[in-house]
Parts: sequence; structure tokens; C-alpha cells
Amino acid sequence: ANAIMFSTMEDTVVMSIDSTVDSVTLLDAQGHGNSTIQPTLDLSTGYVKLPEIKLIATVTGTGSPNQAVRFELASYDGKGHVTALPADCYVDSYGVFHAGHAKSGAKVVIKAISIADPSKTADYTVTVDGAVPVTGLTATPASVTVVKGKTETFAVSVTPDTATDPTFTAAIADGDANITIAVDRLKSTVAVTGVTAGTAKVILSANGAEGNKVVTKTVQVTVNEA
Repeated sequence: ANAIMFSTMEDTVVMSIDSTVDSVTLLDAQGHGNSTIQPTLDLSTGYVKLPEIKLIATVTGTGSPNQAVRFELASYDGKGHVTALPADCYVDSYGVFHAGHAKSGAKVVIKAISIADPSKTADYTVTVDGAVPVTGLTATPASVTVVKGKTETFAVSVTPDTATDPTFTAAIADGDANITIAVDRLKSTVAVTGVTAGTAKVILSANGAEGNKVVTKTVQVTVNEA
């Protein structure tokens, strides 16, 4: 059985291992010392958030130095001025950085400080980019021909493909008696079903810059009897 004996006898020999800290490194899981992050949209929930970054702090030295570190965060604007950090911007006990609602343009400097030797530190810098707006919409195919009683589907893509919010809406502008539509936002497709012979227009819309500029695209639909 494992056991430890404590003794107060005068001839007790106390062995100690001295260690020194030479340096600290702070990298992400990909081995980088800095990164740029952008807001992302979860299409299933509609929730926009900033990604999380796994950080790895390593303390080097002699005598197997203590690997424990503490983190300090500071934020700077584009002009180098110190700015306040939101409460949900922090590094958790697992070394994961949570950007929370850090403002666009902020540079967050994360400092890892050795517990054994606070004079040894390392920095990791996170730059927060703003949301990327949609500038254009594309339908494939560009126009749709469908037989009455049948359904045809066209795909919708946004420009740029790195847009933070690539979601779109679809509405029937003309000929609403001739077709019905169904939008699959997870697949980015629109299904068009022919009701009566004739023509119709489907208007696609997406939020552009600053959420107040609407980007649109018109898809012409023709419904044939057979």
C-alpha cells in the first residue's frame, strides 16, 4: 500500500529539489503566437458569437519547474489606447480564451505569468475583426422552369463566401398564384412548386453592411402545363 511517514526525529533527512524558471511560451493549439478572429453564425440557432481559442502555456527551466501560470488580459483599440473588456471575455481554467462580446477592431493581449517566477511571462495577441457583410447574391440556376404540379430547386450563394451572416429570405414578388416556395436555410436552397401555368418572380434578400443595407436578387420562374 502507498504510504507517507512524517518524522520529527533529529536524524531525519529532508530532500528537496531546486528548480528554476528560464522562460514561458504561450501558443494556440495550432502552434501560433497570435490569431485573428471573426464573428460566426450558428445557422441552427441564429446566434452570432466569437470563436474560442485553446491556449497552451509551457514553462521551461531546470529541475522540472512548476507549470502553473496565471493569465492577465488587456485590450487596445486600433490606435493603441487601452479599452475595457466585456465581462464575458476571459481565459478559463482549461486555458481556453473566450472572446465574448469583444468589440470589432480590438487587440486583446493575453499574458501568461509563471506562478513560480512572476518575472517570466509570455504574450499571445488576438485581433477581433468585424462582421463581414453580404455584398451579393447568386442563384443557380439563374432562372427556373417548372411543370405544373412539380417542384424544382435552385441554390443560393452569397458573396463573399466568408460573410458572417449568409442567411437570406425569399418572397414571391409577382405571380404568387402561379407558384409556392419553400426555403431550406441549412442547405441554402429554394424549392419552387408550380401551381398554375404562367410566370412569377422570387426576390431573394440578405442583410448587407451594418445590417441596414439590403442586398437583393430576382429569380425569374416559368410554370408550364406539361
